[in-house]
Amino acid sequence: MAVGNITQIRMPESARDWCTFVIFIAGGSLMGALALQEVLGQEPCALCLSQRIALALVGLTAVWAMFDSSQRKCYPIFALAFSGLGLIFIFRQLWIQWVPGADESCGAGLSYLLANDFPASDIVRAMLLGTADCTEHPFTPLASLLAFALVSFGLVKQLQATN
Repeated sequence: MAVGNITQIRMPESARDWCTFVIFIAGGSLMGALALQEVLGQEPCALCLSQRIALALVGLTAVWAMFDSSQRKCYPIFALAFSGLGLIFIFRQLWIQWVPGADESCGAGLSYLLANDFPASDIVRAMLLGTADCTEHPFTPLASLLAFALVSFGLVKQLQATN
């Protein structure tokens, strides 16, 4: 049985191919997060939800870029900005988890804020800065970091392909 030559595997070269790669990674990561939530019963914390929103924005930007025939450079730039925002949320969550006493600066959990009709400003603050619930799942931000790294790689390659 002959094994195929590894040099025959080619990286995608067009911007549309990179859009497909970004959509696949973003969609797969969001589906994985939803599976963790629904199948394993892991309720997402505020920063996890913020990461999901940023990843969804990256994916939606890639979908938009895929169907726009002009192949403008603004799409990967916007998607990279959303990816950077997601990375900020990841590093904030890692900081809360790994720095002793960092979770003391966090307020009540998001479910508590929503159940007790807190003002929208408190909910937005929790979504941006995190809550004490953000320390419960130590490996979730690492999986998100991998997803955002792959998406960022794809977006940089897409930006290069639009030259």
